[in-house]
Amino acid sequence: MKGNTRLCTVYGDFEEMGSVYSHDIMFAYVNSNGKTIDEARNCPTARVEHTEKQEALRQRVKAMGF
Repeated sequence: MKGNTRLCTVYGDFEEMGSVYSHDIMFAYVNSNGKTIDEARNCPTARVEHTEKQEALRQRVKAMGF
C-alpha cells in the first residue's frame, strides 16, 4: 500500500483491527502473508524502515502532542 496508514490487526492485551499510521509500525513478521498469528509468530521479524514522508509525518504528529 501507499500512503501514511495501514490496515493492521494488532495483538496485545486486546485483539484489534484498524488503521494505524505506518510510522508507528516498528517491526513486521517476514513471509507471514496468509498465515495465522500462531504460524506467523514462528516467522522472523524485521525492523521496518520508514520513508522520508513517513518520518516527516511522525514529526508533525509529535509536534501536535500525540
